[in-house]
Amino acid sequence: MAEMKTPKKFGTALTAANILILAVYLSTMCIYYAYTGAGFPATVLPDVIPGGKTGSIVDVFLLVHLTVSYTISSQVLTRQLLAWWKPSALAETTPVWTARGYWLLVSGALLVAAYIVMNLIPFFDELVGLIGSLVLSQISLGFPVFGYW
Repeated sequence: MAEMKTPKKFGTALTAANILILAVYLSTMCIYYAYTGAGFPATVLPDVIPGGKTGSIVDVFLLVHLTVSYTISSQVLTRQLLAWWKPSALAETTPVWTARGYWLLVSGALLVAAYIVMNLIPFFDELVGLIGSLVLSQISLGFPVFGYW
């Protein structure tokens, strides 16, 4: 909100953004339902994208998307773990490549740990869906308000 020219318009901007997001999601699902009919599968992407060259291109874009999303979302946790484990790596006097090496080590360990947990829990998809359904709106809409408060 600090970047807004008029922070008092946050409520209006939030309402407009949520209406737009709802419209895009609803439109996408309606078009998909019209395309697939009553046989609406639980997994959308594998059933819509054909195999072959198109499927490979989609797979590459999906991999890039997930890599960027994971990298962005893990930054805060990586920094906190690095501050706990090796605070000197965050100091201004630490050589750049040394700090980057520690950062890579911690973020790589997080990635490996997430992969192991994901494969150890047999109902991981359902668990992620449940957690997302229960807390996503509170995190997305509530935390910015508390930060501004």
